[in-house]
Amino acid sequence: MSFTFKNIPTAPYGDELFPKSELKIHNQVTIVSGPNGYGKSTLISMLKESLKKDKAAEFDIHNPNQISKQSFFYNNDYQPNNELGFIHYNIHQNSHANNIQSVAFHHNYESMALKMSLSEGQNQLMTMSDIFDAATFVARKKSKLKTLVILIDGIDSGLSVDMIQFMMSTLDTKINQILKENSDINLYLIMTTNNYEMVKNRPVLNPKTFETKSYQSYEEYIDDMQNQSCLHKWTTTTVVLLRGHDFLRRTYSFTLGLS
Repeated sequence: MSFTFKNIPTAPYGDELFPKSELKIHNQVTIVSGPNGYGKSTLISMLKESLKKDKAAEFDIHNPNQISKQSFFYNNDYQPNNELGFIHYNIHQNSHANNIQSVAFHHNYESMALKMSLSEGQNQLMTMSDIFDAATFVARKKSKLKTLVILIDGIDSGLSVDMIQFMMSTLDTKINQILKENSDINLYLIMTTNNYEMVKNRPVLNPKTFETKSYQSYEEYIDDMQNQSCLHKWTTTTVVLLRGHDFLRRTYSFTLGLS
C-alpha cells in the first residue's frame, strides 16, 4: 500500500524548500517531525495543494456530507475526483475560537457549549475525535471513494504528555473505526509534531529531506531536533565568533544560559 503526492510546490516562498515535487507515502500513519520553523506546516499545506491539483474532494470536519467549496475558487470548472478525498486540520486556521464558530454555524449548539467549557488541550482531543468521526462518515457514505488522506497539523498544541499518550494509544482504534465502515478504502494519516510521544514507534518523515526514520529513545530524538534547529546552529555559530571577546562572550552566554 502506498500513495504518491504529485506536483508538490518545492519553492512555495521563492527559495527551494523541498527536495523534489513528489512524495511517496508507504505507511498508514506518518509523523512529520522537526523543530519550530523547520517546514512541517508548510509541507502539510503543500500536500493539500497537491491533492487539490488532483481534484481530490475536501471534506469539512464539522459537515463531512458536504464537499468544501474552497476548491471551486481555484477553478470554476472544478469537478472533484470521487475516488480521492481528504480531510485537513490546521491549528493555525482552526483555532479554538474558529472551531466554536464552525459548530455554531452548523447549528451544533450542544457541541458549541461543550467546547466553550473545555480547556485548550481538552478541545484538541475533542477535535481529534471530530476528525475521525468525519472520516468514518465519509468512509461509510462515499462508496466510490478509494483513497482518503487525513492531514493534521499542530494537534499536539496545548496537550500535556498524558493527553498525547492517550491520543496516540487510541490512534489504531480510531483508524479501525474508519476501516470497519469501508475495508476497501486506502487510508493515510499524516500528522505534524515536535513531541517525542507522537513519534515513538512510528515512521517519522523529515520535511526537508523526505527521508523516513525511527527513533529508539527520547535522547536520540532530542539530539536530532537540536541538530536540525536553526536556533541551535545560530547560537553555536555566534558563540564561536565571539571567542576571544571575553566580555561579549560572557554576557551572551549569561543571557542564553550557555556554559
